[in-house]
Amino acid sequence: MAHPFLGLAIGPLAAPIAFWILALAHAHALGRTDDLFNPREMTFIAIITLPWSYGFTWTWGALVIFGLHFMGHLRFAYVLLAGAAGGAAFGVFVMKTQSGDMFRIWLPWWAGAIVGASVAGTCWLAGRGREGARLDRARVRGRVRAGRPRDPARRHGR
Repeated sequence: MAHPFLGLAIGPLAAPIAFWILALAHAHALGRTDDLFNPREMTFIAIITLPWSYGFTWTWGALVIFGLHFMGHLRFAYVLLAGAAGGAAFGVFVMKTQSGDMFRIWLPWWAGAIVGASVAGTCWLAGRGREGARLDRARVRGRVRAGRPRDPARRHGR
């Protein structure tokens, strides 16, 4: 990941969009289709989810990205799985703590996993930079070997 701070800055913007799409699907499943595309609803969702999303991304997400980078295992699949796990944990936290408040936020663990994975995927795509995108296209076309580049000091088995 070429620009992790850029990814951590842009990634949380996906949370309100993913949450709104899940809320639309939930409302449609319940048969409440009268106010599905209300702009006030999207504004309320953005006001509620953006602070939580940025806070959680800059704690859990930064820990995961920099920890995986330090261990040498920074891959898209690991970041996506960590985002889904963190989102699921956050969904459980929200459902447990919002049980008797003025308004109840609907976020079961599986919906939290979807929101977390969407934030992690957006963070990865925003932070990979142009060089990462070029390497990804080259890997798909079979021009570059996957994995780390070889160390020039270790040529010829030394």
